[in-house]
Amino acid sequence: MILTRRGQTVGLVFLLVLGLGCRKSFGQEMHGFSEAKLAAPRAMLPAVQFSGLEGGQQTLAGHGGKMAVLNFWATWCPPCVAELPALDRLAAQEPQLAVIAVSNDRGGAAVVKPFLKAHGISHVQVWLDPKGEAARALNVAGLPTTLVLDAKGQLCATLEGPSEWDKQAEAIKKSCGE
Repeated sequence: MILTRRGQTVGLVFLLVLGLGCRKSFGQEMHGFSEAKLAAPRAMLPAVQFSGLEGGQQTLAGHGGKMAVLNFWATWCPPCVAELPALDRLAAQEPQLAVIAVSNDRGGAAVVKPFLKAHGISHVQVWLDPKGEAARALNVAGLPTTLVLDAKGQLCATLEGPSEWDKQAEAIKKSCGE
């Protein structure tokens, strides 16, 4: 959609993409888990499916009875890229947590695999949601958004915006543990 006003063309689409594509601007301060919205009461999320990075289907039931940190991100979202190394460190340091990065890149694995390799991301599980269907079903309004699930698979907390996740493990366990 392009608007023309008195012979001048305004790239409204470009402005919308910049304003809505990533919820937070690059360089914005990282959040702590203390800023997460706790879910009260906790409830099961709707059944949604994701594609695995190597193919196949993944579901939220597939995190093996562990607490799960489900982060929605994209390679083109600067705040998402900034927090991804912290998610990877969290996955490496806290094996009792299922740390899952859900890519919203439309190009799927063809875009995500080289990105992960180039950035040295190897510990976090990566799922794909290239059409944004799961994100819509889970009410994810912008990127990055993280949903924290307790060991029963119930939504415990939601955090919109980037966080230093590797420094949040104890707060997550305390707030979302049984």
